[in-house]
Amino acid sequence: MARKDYPFNKRDLNYGINLTTKILTSPLYLLKDMPKGSNVSSDIYPITNEKYKKLKPLRLKFTHFICGFFFLLAPLLFLFLISVDCWVFFAFIITIVYKFIFAIPINDLLSEEYIFNRIDLNKQVKAVKIILKLWAIIFCIHSVFYLGYNILQWWLIVDNSFTSNFYYTIRNILWRIGEVQSITTILAFFVLAFNIISFVYFIKILKNINKKLCDNKSIANIIKSSKYVNSNILYDLFDRKDKNSQLTFEDGCIIRNIMSDDIMKRGFILIDNSGKVFSFYVEDYVKTHTELLKKGNTIFKSISNDINERLKQFEVEYMINN
Repeated sequence: MARKDYPFNKRDLNYGINLTTKILTSPLYLLKDMPKGSNVSSDIYPITNEKYKKLKPLRLKFTHFICGFFFLLAPLLFLFLISVDCWVFFAFIITIVYKFIFAIPINDLLSEEYIFNRIDLNKQVKAVKIILKLWAIIFCIHSVFYLGYNILQWWLIVDNSFTSNFYYTIRNILWRIGEVQSITTILAFFVLAFNIISFVYFIKILKNINKKLCDNKSIANIIKSSKYVNSNILYDLFDRKDKNSQLTFEDGCIIRNIMSDDIMKRGFILIDNSGKVFSFYVEDYVKTHTELLKKGNTIFKSISNDINERLKQFEVEYMINN
C-alpha cells in the first residue's frame, strides 16, 4: 500500500514551500551566507554603540512638530492658570514643568549623535534643519511673550490704575500679575532669560550646522567612502521600495534601483554625469533562484566591484576633462 503523500515526503514538501516563500518575499534571505559576526549595515550605519541611534527623518519631524505644538501653547496655559485664581508663582512652576515635559525631544536632538546614512543623507539633514528652525521660532515667540509679561509686570507694580478700564477677567489677571512677591519677579526674569538664550543658541547652531554635521562620526565615514560602494550599501538600496531612493557621488554619478516583481530582473542603474546609463541585473550574475539563495552576498559583492570599476573610469575621465 502506497504511503500518504506519495511520491512526496511531507518534510521535503514543507522545505520546498518555505524556500519558495523566502525567494519571493524576503530579499533579506539573500545575505544568509554572510559570515557570522558581520553586520549588514556596518558601512551604512558605521557606528554600533548603543548610545547612537539611526536618524529617521519622518519620525523625527513628527515627534518634534507634535511636542513643539504643545510646547508653543505654554504661555496660554500660564494665562489660564492665572485666570482661575492660581498664584503667579505656582503658575510659573506648573508652566515650567509642562514645558520641560514637551521639551524632552530637544534633549535627544542635542545630546544624541544620530547615525546618518548615504541614501537618506539629504532627507536627514533637511529634517534636522527644519527641526532646529522650528524650535528657534518657538523660543522666539516665547521670548516676545515673556518680555511683554515682564514689562507689564513692572508697569503694574509701579502703576495699576489703568486696570479699571478692562473687563473683570482681564482686570483680575492684571491684578494678580501686579501683586507679586520679589521671588516671582526674579522667576519671571529667569524664564525670559532662558527663552532668549535658547533662541540665540538655536540660531547659532543653524549658522554653524555644516560644521556641526561634519563632527558627526557617521557623516565623516560617509565622506570618506563617498566615491565608491560596497555590497552592504547596495543591499540597503536594493531592499528599499521607494523608487526615488538613490546614491549620489561627488562627481555627479547616480545609482538607482531597477524595480521588478521578478527578483532576477532586479538590479541597479548607474548614470554618469554625462547621462550615460549602465545596467547591472541580478540575472547577469546568477542563473537560478537556488543559486541566488546560496551566493546572495557574493553576488552583491560582484555587482559592487563592477560598479566601482565603472566609477573609477568616470573619475579618471572627470579628472582629465576638468
